[in-house]
Amino acid sequence: MRYYLTITTRSELCVSDGGEGWDASCAVDVWGFPVLRGTGLRGLLRAACGELVTLGLADAQAVQTLFGAPDRPGLLTVQDAHPANYPQLFAYAKAHRLTPAQCREAYTVIRTMSCFDERGTSARVRMLRCVRRGLVFLCEYDCPEASASLMEKALPL
Repeated sequence: MRYYLTITTRSELCVSDGGEGWDASCAVDVWGFPVLRGTGLRGLLRAACGELVTLGLADAQAVQTLFGAPDRPGLLTVQDAHPANYPQLFAYAKAHRLTPAQCREAYTVIRTMSCFDERGTSARVRMLRCVRRGLVFLCEYDCPEASASLMEKALPL
């Protein structure tokens, strides 16, 4: 059964694109709009369900059925999350001939921070491109109706 998840960034959020050149850069689509990858969201949900199992609030077999095991896939599929008003953003960007860089700049911010080694003696500056606070994303996910209650428990975590 298909469900929809709304995610609001309450603080700046750095979700890596896995690329090189930056210490950490946001995942964006071809138009430059930020994306929360479904694989990462699925991993967060799996961790939340693992906590529920540890607390005795969920059945380990139900979690394994939903997320899979090394020898078989799970039943849960999670799509990439895009800004909730993506159709309007896309139309605006296309109508105004905005470049992907302009779209990326509108919805992300660059932050710098100091990073120290384990001894706290050697520092370097890192640059992070973060999704701006307050952006609302919409994500579609599919799971069996029987697993809906497990997902309802996991989502607030």
